[in-house]
Amino acid sequence: MADPRQQLGFLDGLRGYASLWVVIGHAMFLTGYKVGLFAQPDLAVEIFIIISGFLMTYHYQLRENREPWDKASTWTIFWIRRFFRIAPLYYVCLALALWFGPQLWQDRLDAAAIFPGGVEEQMRYADRYLDQSLTNILLHVSFIFGATWTHNFQTPLPDWSIGLEMQYYAFLPLMMLLVLKGADSLRSPVWSR
Repeated sequence: MADPRQQLGFLDGLRGYASLWVVIGHAMFLTGYKVGLFAQPDLAVEIFIIISGFLMTYHYQLRENREPWDKASTWTIFWIRRFFRIAPLYYVCLALALWFGPQLWQDRLDAAAIFPGGVEEQMRYADRYLDQSLTNILLHVSFIFGATWTHNFQTPLPDWSIGLEMQYYAFLPLMMLLVLKGADSLRSPVWSR
């Protein structure tokens, strides 16, 4: 168990508020209401990602003696932690989104029918609710959907940031090795003269 003096609970709280802000912002997109700063959930996503990056680095520094980045076992532990922190709930949500996608699409069309020109405006979103192809499913299950122009918004989920996050985790160990190698080269005798 981590030492409570080393926990930064206030940052977890800020991440929680940023997550809530994203949910509210997406609700505003769906309803058409705009309330000040809450109508800009992209800012909340950036805040969440910045805090998360800081916390990952902070927690790595707390564990660096037990889990040095130059060992393959550290990479494996890191990836397993990240995967099981995100993937199980995401897969449940993805399955529900694909299963209920056609019904959600119909509900969206029904709601849009209230507004003049609303249905025509919504037609550009049809694939997002109706694409249940094997390609779409595999790209989302593997978290690489965000790297494509064709499938980055192909489910009813606002999941683009999860794909981005998982891609970041795939490269973080390599980035850490490069940063540590750069730091070591700065400490070398050539620089100390």
